[in-house]
Amino acid sequence: MPVAKTYQSFEQVGEPFSENGRFYVLVKAPKGEKKVRWYSDAEYRRMYPDAVKENDLMDFDARHAFGFREGGYITI
Repeated sequence: MPVAKTYQSFEQVGEPFSENGRFYVLVKAPKGEKKVRWYSDAEYRRMYPDAVKENDLMDFDARHAFGFREGGYITI
């Protein structure tokens, strides 16, 4: 979940919503629901470069999923 590391262990309530051009999500905090900033992939990478793994879904290479191989040919 692309929120601040402090809130990643909390349960998400509902879907992300837009407010003033930024996205937020509600999480269940110990003292009740709290509105937390939902970061885009680019913002999250900039803030937490060590948290993003090399083989993460954000870096997914679709060539293999569509059948392209290393030599440039397509397998069917």
